[in-house]
Amino acid sequence: MPVGSHIIVFAIAEQNYITNLNVSANRWVSAYRWLANIGSFVTSNEKFKENMNKDKKIYWIVTIIAMALIVLPSYFAPREYLEETMRRMQFPSYFGLELDILKVVGAIIILIPVIPAMFKEWSYVGFGILLLSASLAHFIIDGWTKGMAPLVPFAILSVSYYYFRKLNDVK
Repeated sequence: MPVGSHIIVFAIAEQNYITNLNVSANRWVSAYRWLANIGSFVTSNEKFKENMNKDKKIYWIVTIIAMALIVLPSYFAPREYLEETMRRMQFPSYFGLELDILKVVGAIIILIPVIPAMFKEWSYVGFGILLLSASLAHFIIDGWTKGMAPLVPFAILSVSYYYFRKLNDVK
């Protein structure tokens, strides 16, 4: 019996018409077993679990790299260089401190698993706006080579967000 006909037999059995169609009980049982096998394949398939583990590993590796590229330069770059860059871009002097605090808060929100997904979404949005704005500001003031630099963490952050959505949509 072709695979598709098992589904038809099962659907007919579900509607209590099986006695009228003279379908053998063995075919009904085989259709039921076939559908039960599909259900167990979807929920306990080893490849499915391997892909989930692979996706989680990719998510965490990419996310940690993205957070390091976004947060750490503020603390390891020479302070004079950062202050001079803020002056050259005509940002207020407190803006650097504000960015540092918000970067750390956003990284904590993204990296701690128990924080609700809605807050993580907003952190991703905030980091995206930060990096695109930084790219635009550097492009206008310093030229296209420095304007491209913030797009590297933005691309990595985009991959992290893709896997974040992929892992959270499956649940």
